[in-house]
Amino acid sequence: MRLTGALSNLDVSDSLDAAVGGKRGIAASVATRSSRPRLRPRLGAIQGTILNVLDEAGRAVGAREVRDLVETRLQQPVSLDTVSSFLSVASRARRPAVHKIKRGLYRSQSSSAAGVQT
Repeated sequence: MRLTGALSNLDVSDSLDAAVGGKRGIAASVATRSSRPRLRPRLGAIQGTILNVLDEAGRAVGAREVRDLVETRLQQPVSLDTVSSFLSVASRARRPAVHKIKRGLYRSQSSSAAGVQT
């Protein structure tokens, strides 16, 4: 009889199972991972928070200040690159939600339309 595939490597597969903790070890690690708290905010949470921060500020706000306010609201660190990227894209959209005053300074389009002073 000739063995092929996984059956021909029984001694190797047993060694691998022992090294990795067997199938129970893998299943247990998957269950542990799913019970961990989420490390990143849900999709759109940062963008929605940025828009809320700009709306509530009612004035022109710098990207760093926006990031600090977003971090306070979400109670976790947020990358300045993420905030800056969203502000840049949102200010160039067909229907912009954000108005770019000058480099690094933004305000909500709703506060811009209302004639709020900077």
